[in-house]
Amino acid sequence: MGSYSVATIVKIKKTQSVKSSTAGESRRYHHVATDNGAGKIIGDSGTVNYATGEFILPVLPDVTESVWNSSESVEAWDTTTGTSTVHSFTSGTVSVFYTKSAAGSADFDVDLPIPAIKIQLITADLDQVIVQGSVCFTAGGHRYVDRAGAIIRDPSPATGSGDSVGTIDYTTGAVIITDTAGGLTDFALVSLLTKYGEWASVSANFRTQLAPLKPEALSITAVTSDGVQITASADGDGDIVGEWISGSVNYNFGTAKMDFGKIVAGDWTPREVDPATIRYNAVSYKYIPLSADILGIDAVRLPSDGRVPIYRAGDLVIIANTADAAPETISNGGTINAGRTRLAWVRLIDDNGDTVSQDKYSLNRAAGTITVPSVTGLAQPLTLRHTVADLRMVSDAQIDGTLTLSRALSFDFPTTGTVVAGCLLHGDRRARVSTTFDQKTWDGTWKDT
Repeated sequence: MGSYSVATIVKIKKTQSVKSSTAGESRRYHHVATDNGAGKIIGDSGTVNYATGEFILPVLPDVTESVWNSSESVEAWDTTTGTSTVHSFTSGTVSVFYTKSAAGSADFDVDLPIPAIKIQLITADLDQVIVQGSVCFTAGGHRYVDRAGAIIRDPSPATGSGDSVGTIDYTTGAVIITDTAGGLTDFALVSLLTKYGEWASVSANFRTQLAPLKPEALSITAVTSDGVQITASADGDGDIVGEWISGSVNYNFGTAKMDFGKIVAGDWTPREVDPATIRYNAVSYKYIPLSADILGIDAVRLPSDGRVPIYRAGDLVIIANTADAAPETISNGGTINAGRTRLAWVRLIDDNGDTVSQDKYSLNRAAGTITVPSVTGLAQPLTLRHTVADLRMVSDAQIDGTLTLSRALSFDFPTTGTVVAGCLLHGDRRARVSTTFDQKTWDGTWKDT
């Protein structure tokens, strides 16, 4: 192999195994030698031909060393005798490093990236970990703090924002600085808090400080045990979705539960996080009741959010859907089919948008058809607007608008054009008006004059 040495020196590194002729033990010896510039290696016993590159190396002589043994006749170790043992070489490996005689020199520029700097804040084998948010140190005229596994340089006193220049492993105590602008001279540790034990969690449950929450306005962040920040957010249905976080949130009560991990190769793989790093960000609604003087009624008994439930368990509701049949041009005695049976309400509309009076057609509600005896005077084509409906009792009503009915619906109601309306059963109750009067001007007081 070639090397970029400034001098023409041949260095010989010879590794040989030897075997003791007396004890039968094997050892390894390393011999290093260089040429003298005149073709000699290892004194005068080895030579090198600079023109051909040929080496002649001698077989190294036997090695004689002194070995100290304790006397078998004396129990004390201070009485010893010296012996000599001869070692014979059995094998060896030669490594050669050299420079070609024709090798020249040249100037060149190489841009080398600044390597990341590792700072070990605590001993890695300590039975304690760093508390997140407790690290602060100064170096090179800058101030560094940790935040959710990241190292922030010169954070703003007002907002806490700054440049992320590295990472920190809270378990091992290692800080990796990738952006060393200004250098890290005069390093000084300002604050550092540790705790015993590596406490971790793979699930979490919590309740937000305020409720109800605005849908799709909840986000979750956490830092894993190996210092990686993971995030997730809630969708309109209250499902918390993220690569390593999944769960659900109740927007009305502000309660949430989540698991940390994901499915890998068909199996759930949990990922441990530091419980102290779990954070949420949410937007909540706050309702301020209006004054009774403004509303005109006492608002004490109204819900705090101002929403009064109009459906309760035991109420009757009508589920209705209104649709238009395609316009048709018919002749005398012609029939228009609504395409649905058991019609609850119909209206026949002419081409001018006017409603055709009921005495000009006959209705078959069960079959869902109308028949027009005479089309004289009608602007065609005619459009049949029809409604189907079910009357049902409410067995449960949720604050989010979900209604549970006592019986199944008899129609397959589409989303478009379908409404739900409350019904009030009057029974034999009536209302009447007596002694009417008119008041010419209004000054805030009723006057029967």
